[in-house]
Amino acid sequence: MVKGWVILFLSGMVCSMVITGCGGGDATVDPEALLNDVALDKKPFYTSLDAALKAPEQVYKLKLRDQNLLILSREISKFKNLQVLDLHRNKLIKVPEEISTLKKLQKLNLSDNQIKELPSVIGNLPNLVELRLSDNRLTTLPSEIGNLHQLKYLYIQKNRLQKLPAQIGQLKKLERLFLEHNRLKNLPATIGQLPRLESLILNNNQITQLPHEIGGLNNLHTLYLVNNRLKTLPVEILDLKNLRKLYLVKNQLSKLPPQFIRLTKLQILDLQQNQFSEVPKVVTKLENLQKLWLNKNRLTSLHEDIGKLQKLQILYLEENNIKELPSAIGNIQNLQHLSLSDNKLTSIPEEIGRLEKLQALYLRGNQLPKDERNKIKEWCSKAYVTF
Repeated sequence: MVKGWVILFLSGMVCSMVITGCGGGDATVDPEALLNDVALDKKPFYTSLDAALKAPEQVYKLKLRDQNLLILSREISKFKNLQVLDLHRNKLIKVPEEISTLKKLQKLNLSDNQIKELPSVIGNLPNLVELRLSDNRLTTLPSEIGNLHQLKYLYIQKNRLQKLPAQIGQLKKLERLFLEHNRLKNLPATIGQLPRLESLILNNNQITQLPHEIGGLNNLHTLYLVNNRLKTLPVEILDLKNLRKLYLVKNQLSKLPPQFIRLTKLQILDLQQNQFSEVPKVVTKLENLQKLWLNKNRLTSLHEDIGKLQKLQILYLEENNIKELPSAIGNIQNLQHLSLSDNKLTSIPEEIGRLEKLQALYLRGNQLPKDERNKIKEWCSKAYVTF
């Protein structure tokens, strides 16, 4: 009986060693497991396909950039352990179906090629975390891209995309989505279903309106909409409670919704090249605002409330029609850079001398007489002043 218990005990010990790997030794590492970042960093980059094919099971990182490749060899399927594939800056016109066999692939760089479409099998890469597709000729994305459930970073700049598939909303782990320099006119409503999205870059498209669902991006902190065709913003954009940076340069905006004050964490607001005739009063209530640009609008004056922006460090108001400044400008105690170039100022209030942290004051292209310039230099003696 004792002998039987000993055998059973030893058998259990053997099973336990197999499962636990005796403290994590290589002998029992799961062959299907991915290397962590530390282990992967220690693996060499193979830069020759021929050299890599001599021992394909040892290849974890393959860099074939700048090799004038017209096609990607079907032998790519031999690299069962491949986790990083870099094909940047070649002449590829398509992606072979065999890429779907790379089940361990985590990073795929196809940027700067001539790819016109992605195969649907791109959705068969269960561990893909980063996908780079910038500088290609894509007009659409396959709906199967929504199957990339581990994807965190998606870069599709400088293509010819006219729309996004609704399945984009299935990328629940997506953190960065870069879509600048495409031909997008709108976004699918499902864009609001990306709970982890932090950065959304949409510069240089043709977007005329944003979907109301954009308010669902609870973790969004950076939103770029430079050079689009927006005339209004949906009220739901004010639900972006974590938004810190908002770039709306070169649109057709003339006002902001009164609820804009709800963007309490906003630190950077860029409204250059729009149609504002005054600094929106709601902007002066953004207590955490640090940088504000309103160059090339239709401003003729500033409201006294501008002095309430106590955390403001940078204020640029170039190329407007501002004729005078309120004395409250001297209340912005943290202001470091103030640019009023190319306006219609003939004087500056003495209170500007209270800006003890002011480092630079730009006044080029105004109508300030010589005696006024001398006063300004005296008031702002510690700052760099240009006329």
